[in-house]
Amino acid sequence: AAAEVAESNDPERSLDALTGELVALLDSDGFLDDRLLLAAAAEGEIAFIAHALASRSGMDSAVAADELLSRDPARLMALLRMSGADRDFAAALIAGSGNLLAIDCDGRGLEHFDGLTAADVDLTWALLLAGDDYRTALDRLEDHRG
Repeated sequence: AAAEVAESNDPERSLDALTGELVALLDSDGFLDDRLLLAAAAEGEIAFIAHALASRSGMDSAVAADELLSRDPARLMALLRMSGADRDFAAALIAGSGNLLAIDCDGRGLEHFDGLTAADVDLTWALLLAGDDYRTALDRLEDHRG
């Protein structure tokens, strides 16, 4: 029975793939606006938000999900900036879903958002595109420096 289930698995019909298709359709029809994203975030639809932010930024949805769920305000704010979000959207996301994303609503997230320069966003974008091996090597170098 387990073999039958494994063989019948169709990655193109997975929940993640279908969420990506839904986001693409909404985006192509002009319905993927901030209001919809904030409503989805309020409902805890993190996969939907990750796909939407990935679509807006041009990154892979798995990378966007990792950044979204990192529990790191700096990484979340960089993702929002890469996706073209404005400060009002960032504030509303934190206020409505900060607990879900494990980001405090005390203003530190917005401080990160405000403090990011275009160069910071470009560097973060380059690191995210670099791949896991490169980022692992950077982490090891940083650990070695102590």
